[in-house]
Amino acid sequence: MICKGSLHARFIESAVVEAGTEVKVESGIRQSDVAAGRSIIAGSPKGGQGNITGGRCRAQLAVRTATLGASAGTATIVQVGTNPYAEAEKAELEGQRRQLEAEQAKVQQLVSFFAKNPEKAVGDLREKARATLFKLTRDSIALDARLAKLAEQLRPSPEAVIEVSRRIHGGCSLHIGQKSMKIMEDKPGGHIRLVEDRIALV
Repeated sequence: MICKGSLHARFIESAVVEAGTEVKVESGIRQSDVAAGRSIIAGSPKGGQGNITGGRCRAQLAVRTATLGASAGTATIVQVGTNPYAEAEKAELEGQRRQLEAEQAKVQQLVSFFAKNPEKAVGDLREKARATLFKLTRDSIALDARLAKLAEQLRPSPEAVIEVSRRIHGGCSLHIGQKSMKIMEDKPGGHIRLVEDRIALV
């Protein structure tokens, strides 16, 4: 299921869900892959209700729930801090960039060839080659600007938090930006944040 804005549901189970801003679930999320541009909220964390069990949840700013994982040690992955869609977009743009660079190299060879052998440039071939090179260079600059903007989105947000009000079970993997923490045994809930470049439960 893909939604450009926010998505509200009673529960999510064995599903792939993508939302542009927020995913809010009344009870819980089970064995699903959920991504949100801003936050994921399962249940009423302050009221001690709601759970995320198994699967993967990714959000840029926050994932909030009462219970994370399960007593059976079910593998549960939670990622916050970076835009969950930025990595895929970055890979796509880098592919476009490689293609552009290959085209630029070919056209540059043609322009150089015509410069050395002007008699071979029949009609306006030389001008067309120059115009094509100019357009490819302009496209390349625009792509670099988009990649630079994406790099900002891939930097960990200082406000990013995984908020678990009751319990974090063993088997959970917590990620904030490029940093990660593996929970080996059950722990009481808390706020998981980046503190001095490391993940801390506070």
